[in-house]
Amino acid sequence: MSLKLVYFPIPGRAEPTRLAFTLGGVKFEDELLTKEEWGRKLKGEVSPRQVPLLYLGDKVIGQSIAIMRYAGKVSKYEGKPLYPSCPLHALEVDEFIGFVREVMPPLGATFTITDQAEKEAVRLKAVSEGGEIHKWLSYLDSLLEKSTSGFGWIKPDDG
Repeated sequence: MSLKLVYFPIPGRAEPTRLAFTLGGVKFEDELLTKEEWGRKLKGEVSPRQVPLLYLGDKVIGQSIAIMRYAGKVSKYEGKPLYPSCPLHALEVDEFIGFVREVMPPLGATFTITDQAEKEAVRLKAVSEGGEIHKWLSYLDSLLEKSTSGFGWIKPDDG
């Protein structure tokens, strides 16, 4: 079955999937869309017209987290899937994903700021102590500090 990932030419919401496929040696086409191409090609094709999209043969899947989990399940590193099949281990991975996603809204809000100095000031405030992004990154740091490998708290899949 052929895989095609469709997204804009930026890391964004498709990058974890790209990384998982690449790390796992999964062959896929990485179709990079301009906003104009997205408007012409995809509007009306899927609801609610969001990207990234993953084409699995003739099946089209939306929602970046669902796509990312799929990529983790089909991609293997050192013989083990990136996304665990053990429900408890999968829950720990999902917790990590959820916390990382909490960073996106406050960061995304800065994308529409056109003045570069203002954009940088708002982002600096968000990542500084007391800022919204700092809060989430501090928690993620605490999870990583508890491990010996950087991701030791996420156990290798044991079936």
